Order: sequence, then structure tokens, then C-alpha cells
Amino acid sequence: MDETGFSIGAIKGAQVVVDTTLLTKYQAHPGRQEWVTVLECVSADGQSIPPFIILKGKNISTAWIPKKALGKEMHFACSSQGWTNNNLALSWLKNCFEPATREKASGKTRLLLCDGHESHVTSEFVTYCIQHNIFLHLLVPHSSHLLQPLDVGVFGPLKKAISTRLDQLLRAGVSRLEKVEWVEAYIEVREGALTVDNIRGGWRGAGIVPLNRVRVTHSLPAVIMRPTTPPPAPTHNSPFDNVIAAGVPPDAKVLRSTNVTLREKACKNELDTPARHYIPHLVEITEQLLAENSILQRRLADAEGIIEARKERKQGKRLLLKGTYGLSTMEIAAALKECEKATQSKKVPKGRGKKKEQGKFDQASKAASEDVDEEADVEGLEELTLEQL
Repeated sequence: MDETGFSIGAIKGAQVVVDTTLLTKYQAHPGRQEWVTVLECVSADGQSIPPFIILKGKNISTAWIPKKALGKEMHFACSSQGWTNNNLALSWLKNCFEPATREKASGKTRLLLCDGHESHVTSEFVTYCIQHNIFLHLLVPHSSHLLQPLDVGVFGPLKKAISTRLDQLLRAGVSRLEKVEWVEAYIEVREGALTVDNIRGGWRGAGIVPLNRVRVTHSLPAVIMRPTTPPPAPTHNSPFDNVIAAGVPPDAKVLRSTNVTLREKACKNELDTPARHYIPHLVEITEQLLAENSILQRRLADAEGIIEARKERKQGKRLLLKGTYGLSTMEIAAALKECEKATQSKKVPKGRGKKKEQGKFDQASKAASEDVDEEADVEGLEELTLEQL
């Protein structure tokens, strides 16, 4: 088992198509917004148990959970910073690891490998392991990048995949990602990253299964970065040479005047060498402008799709689940059904009492909205405590 953190809005380096004539290419980046922690656990046979996702907030909101997650076995929790803590680690051990591995162990001792994080060595955590026949083994400090199978073979492809998935939203012009969009992206890429081959490769790369004692002693080759200096720009006198040296595409006024000169020379059948060199460059400019137009059209379609998806999410029923450390998707779905039944059974009074009852309802809605995390979308939220569930 191991935790990994994600910064909503931050993406890793990726391969993109850029202009080869430009030395530097920049892209707008929304920057770090919120922190999300995910607890994953894998076994040496290539299998994994449902994830435990910790989002930033005071209470769990169903507005953070996409519809596609309700049909999957997952667990959600929240903390003030989006980090794990002692209570959440114990909740993962009780509600995720122990039930998911009980039948597979068939009464035998289960070996749980994890690092020496503070939440893994509390008295409650260790006591629960002893009571349920779980052998807790801590890895050598500062060695998780070599001995932790998740760090070696799983978390790398996982973060790269979710970065590629979120990059589609960022390129569409989204300035701030919502929690539900990040969770939806994680669900989509998790199945492709936590494959049997990646999990087994992590155990093999760590030298644990199969056992290879000298695996971690292999050193990686050093990467030498040699600075490159661009060649000096030559001086040109011809307008055609100036456009070629300026890059693709040039300024609109310069391009227009140069094309006028080319047309005049072509009409007079006076195409000299600079003009002939400029013609392939003009073709390249045209192709690039057509490509950029296609990219802009795709970004516009993606942006419209994101806006429509956000509108659909805001139309559904949302609940604020208070007093909970972690909930499974089945418990969240059951809470939503109960709320829908309660809403349908309500009857609006008629006559003089209608305004009075409506005033009480408005006051109750206003009081409920004050307890909601100010960073969450709280329009139309209802509250359920753990005792009510």
C-alpha cells in the first residue's frame, strides 16, 4: 500500500506538436489549485483493491462524485488539506484492505508492505493488524522509490495518463478544474494504468517478486545536459528572405506586402531566386494556418462539451454527508435514493399557510448552506448525518 498525491490543475510534461522554427513554446497553465490523495494497494499476482480517494473539504459532497463512479466499488473521504491522516489511514485499513483481502487470504496471515508514514505506525493501526492476522512490514526509510512496487511500476504511468486526460480540458480553456472532473478523469485512466503487467512489473522492478537482492543496487546512467546555442541570424535584404528568417507565420502586414510583390513578379514572369525560395515557405504558412484553424475548432467543441457536462451535473440531486471519515459508492448511491424518495413525498401546503411554510424552508436552506465548504458548488445541497444513513 502507498499514498500518492495529485495537484488538481497541474500536469506533467507531455509530447505536443509545435513549430520547429521556434526555439521556445509556451502554454497557459492554471497552476496548483487543490490537493488530492489516493491510497492504492496491489498484490504480487497483479491484482488491486478499490482505491481510497481523499478530497479537500470539511464534508463529503455528492457533487464531487461522478455518475460513472456509482457503479464501481470505490471509497471517498475528505480532509481539510486533502492529505491523509491517522484516522483516514485506519479507515482505509478497516473498510478497504481487510474486507477486500479477507476471502482471498482464507484465514492465512496477510503481509502488508508500506512505508514508515506516521499514519501507518499508530497504536490503533498496529493493534488492528494484530487482531486480524495482518503482518505489518515497514520498508527501509527513504527507499520507497526503489523498493515500493507502486512507485516503481504503477504511479508513473498513472500520473502520466491522468495528466494527458486533464490536458484536454486545459487546452479547451478551462481556468479552474472541478473536483468531479478530476475524479471522472481518474476513474477513466485508472483501469489503463493499474494493469496486471504494470503491477507485476513494479514488484519485479523492486526486486521483491521474484526475489532479486541486487536489483536495487543497479545505478542509473547519469544524464548530461549540454546547452545548445542558436545559430546567429543572417542578414537579408530581399523581402522574401526577411519573411523566411522571421519565422512561420510572419506578421500579417509583412505577409500581405510580400505576397503582393510575389504576385507582381509572377505576372511579369520575373521570378528570381529569392521569390522561388519563398513559394515553398508560403505553402508551409498556408498549411500551418489551416492546421491552427482545425485545432481552434476542436478546442471550441471541447469547451462547449465541458460547459454542457457541468450544466448536467448541476441539475442532479446533491447531498452533504456530514460526520463521516469515508464512504463507499454504494452507500452514496443509497443516500441519494433515500433523498429522492423524501423529496417526492413532500407536499406543498395550499392557501394561507403556503407562504409561511415556504419562509421556513428558505430559512432552513440558508442555514444549511452556511456549513458547506466554500470551495464546493453548493447549489441545491441537502445534509445527511452518519446516524441518518
